Amino acid sequence: MTSKEGRQHIIEGLEAGANDYIAKPYDIEELAARINVGRRMLDLQTRLVEKEKLQGVLEMAGAVCHELNQPLQAVSGWSELLIMDLAENEQNYAPLKHIREGVESIGKLTQKIMMISRYKTVDYLSGSRKIIDINESAS
Repeated sequence: MTSKEGRQHIIEGLEAGANDYIAKPYDIEELAARINVGRRMLDLQTRLVEKEKLQGVLEMAGAVCHELNQPLQAVSGWSELLIMDLAENEQNYAPLKHIREGVESIGKLTQKIMMISRYKTVDYLSGSRKIIDINESAS
C-alpha cells in the first residue's frame, strides 16, 4: 500500500517484487478482496508444495518397492522349490511355509505401496507420531 499512484509507480512496485499494488486512499472492500486473493494464492502455493513432496515420496517408495521385489522373488522361488520336496510333517516344512507366507505378505505390501495416490495418515505410537495409512492411501 502506498501513497504513490500512477502507471509508472505500479509497474516499478510490481517489478520490485510486490505481488499486488494498491494506492491510498483505498477502498476497504477492494483491500479485503485483494487480501482474500493473496490468501488463495498462498493456499494454492502450499498445496502445490505438498503435492510435489508427495510425488517425491511416492517416486522414492516406488524405487524401494522395485528393489525389494527382486530379492523377494528369489526367496519366494527358493522357498517354493524347497517346500515342494517336503511332507507337511517334516521338520523344515513349517519354517519354509512361514518364510513363503512372509514373502507373499511383503509382496502384497509393496503392491499396495505402489498404488498410493493420496495422503491419508493414522496415529502411531499412541498418537505421538503419524504414519501413512497404506490401505486408505492406495487407490
